[in-house]
Amino acid sequence: MKKYLLFLISTSLLFFSGCSSSTSWAFQFVNYNGVNYILTDEEVSEEEIEEKIGEVQQYLETEQDSLDLSSNIYPKGTEIYSIKGIKVEEHIAVKDKEGKIVKLDADND
Repeated sequence: MKKYLLFLISTSLLFFSGCSSSTSWAFQFVNYNGVNYILTDEEVSEEEIEEKIGEVQQYLETEQDSLDLSSNIYPKGTEIYSIKGIKVEEHIAVKDKEGKIVKLDADND
């Protein structure tokens, strides 16, 4: 009985450790109008923001094809903005929960 219990516990640990492997994305992004915008370290000031153009509608927890208005880093409700003097096809900005506004670069590959 002890051998069986030890086997059961060992098997369970192996199973659960294999199932809980975390997904590793190639990059952190927001998808807007079918384009993935990759997160940069560049901050944007309030004065540089032109207008709100959307909100993240879906947080992606697992690696999959991104959907419009989805993100693998920002939660649902995160605001997406255009930046003054820059085409939306090139860059957008998001305001995180701490109020920090960050620029994202379009991945036009």
